[in-house]
Amino acid sequence: MSIYLLLKDKYGYTGGYSSVARYVASFKQEQKVKVTIRFETTPGYQAQVDWKEKLELVDSSNAPYMINIFLMTLGYSRMKFVKLTFDRTQSTLFECLTSAFEFFGGTTDEILFDNMKTVVDHAKSDFSNVVINEKFVQFAKDSGFLVRACLFFQLISKRYGKKSTIITTNMPFGAWGDVFNDNILASVILDRLLDQAYVVKIVGESYRTKYLAVNKKSAG
Repeated sequence: MSIYLLLKDKYGYTGGYSSVARYVASFKQEQKVKVTIRFETTPGYQAQVDWKEKLELVDSSNAPYMINIFLMTLGYSRMKFVKLTFDRTQSTLFECLTSAFEFFGGTTDEILFDNMKTVVDHAKSDFSNVVINEKFVQFAKDSGFLVRACLFFQLISKRYGKKSTIITTNMPFGAWGDVFNDNILASVILDRLLDQAYVVKIVGESYRTKYLAVNKKSAG
């Protein structure tokens, strides 16, 4: 409605609201398609593990109970393994991972996790240093994979679907693999970051550069 009123009051638009609404809807869909980025990944190199949102179900007597959804996604094929559980304890996580390895016929070289407390030792970690739980480190060693826990991924994962996030960057999405030095990690982050996102591309002189130039001239 705000766009329609702006066009009408400032630019003298005489058309109907429905025409503006249809155009805006098609533009939003076009932007979503444009920001879908995929990186080529190596088969067997990396997978991503998440606990999805809890699901509330009822039994035959209408008593409610909560179901957790474990999801493991292969980075190359995007093939997924899903398992329903009643809790998110570390032993349950080990069981889910073992079941996923059996389903896929093995594990990947690396597995990317978010900030789940059964993987990351929160008491010993801070934003500049992530410490993996010792018991989980041993499980990963025995299973034959490396644990990856990216702080930026953890931030995006925690806010995904719950909070609004504004990010400014002068790097095209296709170059984020170079930024993180990992194409697969960049792809996983962009998958979440760009889902239901609106991308505003600003073309022209940098306001930051212009501001610095004015300050430098004033100081001189």
